[in-house]
Amino acid sequence: MSKAVIFNGINALDFEELRWNAIRVPEVLTRIKKAQTIWDQMNLPSFDLLNFIGSEDKVFLNNIKLKSLASAIVQVGLFDRYLSKHDFPHFLVGDVNADSAVNVCLGLISFDELIINSMAVEPFRSSDQSQSSDKFLSGVGLQKLKVYKCKAKKNLVEYEEVELEDPSINKIIRHLVDEFKIKTYINIGPGSNFNQLRAHFEMEELLFLESIDQDPMLNWFWTQYAPTETQVHMSN
Repeated sequence: MSKAVIFNGINALDFEELRWNAIRVPEVLTRIKKAQTIWDQMNLPSFDLLNFIGSEDKVFLNNIKLKSLASAIVQVGLFDRYLSKHDFPHFLVGDVNADSAVNVCLGLISFDELIINSMAVEPFRSSDQSQSSDKFLSGVGLQKLKVYKCKAKKNLVEYEEVELEDPSINKIIRHLVDEFKIKTYINIGPGSNFNQLRAHFEMEELLFLESIDQDPMLNWFWTQYAPTETQVHMSN
C-alpha cells in the first residue's frame, strides 16, 4: 500500500510529556547525542540539548529557535526508527524552511549542516540576538511545504520533487489522493494536527496515523500522556 510520510514541523514537541517520551526512543537519543557532539565541536558556549528538550514548557516554548532545532532533531530520529521497520515511503511531505527534518531525510543537507546552519546557533555566536530572531521569525512565518516522490534507481532510493499549484496541506493531500491514489498518511511527530485533516476528508477512506503507533515496541509512548483529541479519535 502506497503511503505518504508527513513531518509535523516546529510544534511537534509542544508538550513536556511528549518530549520526555520522545527522548526515550533509542534512535532519537542517538540523534540528540550526535547533535550535542556537533554543537560541542563548534566551540560554542556550553549548552545541553538533552536537558533543553526535557525542560518544562515555559523554558522550551520561550526559546523558539532552539525549539525549532530540537523538533527537527527528534523528527530525524523518529524517521530513523520508522525506516528500521518499514520500507521507504512513496512520498515525503515537509517544511523545507528553517530547521528542516525532511531536508535531512532526503539527503538535501547533512545532519551536521542542520546543526551548524541552524538559527539556534547564532545567539551563541553573537550578542546581536534581535536581528537573528527577526530573521528566524520571518522564516517560520513563511512555511514552505514541499512534496517528494520516491523513485527507484538501481539499488538506490531517490526522491524527486512533485510540482504543486497550491502548497497548503489540504491541497497537498487532495493532490496525492487524486493524482497518486494515496490513502495512508503517517505523521513523524510526535503529535499532529491530523484531526483537522480527518475532518476535512471525512467523506473519504483515508488513514491518518502516527509513526509511533505503528511500532509495537513503542506502545508505552502515550501511557503517561493525557490524550489529545487526535489520540482519542484514533482509539475510537
